[in-house]
Amino acid sequence: MTSSVRTRCRLAFASSFSLVAALSASSVRAQVAPGPQPAQVETARVPGTEAAAPLLEAQMNALIGRPGGLTSDQAAARARATSYAVGARRADYEAAQATVDQANAAYVPRIKGTASYQRTSPVELAFAGYVFNYPVNNWNLQVDVDVPLSDYVLKIAKQHASAEHSAKAAQLTGRAAELTASSDARIQYYAWTRARLQELVANDALEQAHAHLNDAKSEYSAGKASQADVMGVEAEVAQNELLVVRAKNAVALEEDRLRTALHDASTHPYEIGEPLLDDVAPMPGENDFNSLLNEAVNQRPELQSMFETARGQRAQATASRFDAVPKLDAIGTARYADPNPLYFPPSPVWHGSWGVGGALTWSDVDVLLGLTNGSASEARARSTEAEAQQLKDGLRDEVMSAWQGVHEAVVAIESTKRSLAAAEESYRVRRALFRADRATSTELSDSENALTRARFDAVNARIDLRIAGVRLAHATGRDDVPGTRGTPSN
Repeated sequence: MTSSVRTRCRLAFASSFSLVAALSASSVRAQVAPGPQPAQVETARVPGTEAAAPLLEAQMNALIGRPGGLTSDQAAARARATSYAVGARRADYEAAQATVDQANAAYVPRIKGTASYQRTSPVELAFAGYVFNYPVNNWNLQVDVDVPLSDYVLKIAKQHASAEHSAKAAQLTGRAAELTASSDARIQYYAWTRARLQELVANDALEQAHAHLNDAKSEYSAGKASQADVMGVEAEVAQNELLVVRAKNAVALEEDRLRTALHDASTHPYEIGEPLLDDVAPMPGENDFNSLLNEAVNQRPELQSMFETARGQRAQATASRFDAVPKLDAIGTARYADPNPLYFPPSPVWHGSWGVGGALTWSDVDVLLGLTNGSASEARARSTEAEAQQLKDGLRDEVMSAWQGVHEAVVAIESTKRSLAAAEESYRVRRALFRADRATSTELSDSENALTRARFDAVNARIDLRIAGVRLAHATGRDDVPGTRGTPSN
């Protein structure tokens, strides 16, 4: 952000209920679902948490929802377009598609053309008392055609099917790479926005500590506090200064990671274009875990790619086994030669000839190679299918983790709102008591620290909900379905 925006983001808190008002300005997601439920808590509203906080709202609005700012959708689209992993998978698909073209070429009869010249030593041929001189200059133009009849019926179709399955698998793998790049970019975007909001909280905590220090110095000047009290608050200020430095470093780190994910070499500062405090739309059907799991099994391209790979390997196994079967080929030859060996007596004259026929061939080596290659392809298919089943187990864990993360984040938002309301009120009361000489500086410091933690927790709960939504959408294969990525509902 620019320095002017940073300045606006550091406006002092004017109300003890400020952050809770900003974070409770919008409703939370749908209640926790039935089924294999995570724990639920009561969320009765704490009186007074609806108080207006215009200064903090201005603080937050200066940081988020910026016109022309970066959104998670934009980050996902750019990451997908620039991902090296996606580029590699696209190249893999092009290579697999070339293999399909090679399989198509196997349907074309093998046509071989030959043009040759040969000069031989003089040869005399004796026949029935006649002596013939064989021409020393030999010219030959010849076309041979081989039609693999048995391969057409038994082998080529299986090889073509294998290539198509492999190409489909490569396409699905590329699709998986695109969705992973998009999902990772969204999560990194929210990690960056979390750091920005935490920086805001850290700056507010430092200003709060400075206010406490001013009060402590006034109390010390009036003889109502000791030098130790002042020094204790100075230590608190120093800790918060370190907190601000760490928060700034976290912003720089997460922004650099985001630029790396987007392959953005520019130095233009990012601004948050997404209204992070708006409602987060629930994912349709997110309450039914079993339905979400079935959707993941049916939709995730990684799993579908493995099944396609196994189908291709089985088709290749069948094609390889047909090498053990005798091959029937139709053959044909057309020749125009000087001299043509079919003409007698040989003379230096161009003559044309043709011939058609068939050949049945068998080789013991082909039998051995066909059977062993078929067994190897079949074993690879079983291995791939086993890996696919292992992936299904992993998908169940991934969906469960993301599903629980969404529901926990929903509860966390309500929980942190209540905790924040209590922390705000405790701080307000402690500060009033401190100024009235009815509370110690240590008690006030404790309430300040509790308030800072509550503010961090409130920010984290909001971001955690969006990240959990991204992960659940990715786990179920809904990355590109509108309204299922934790995007604002407006």
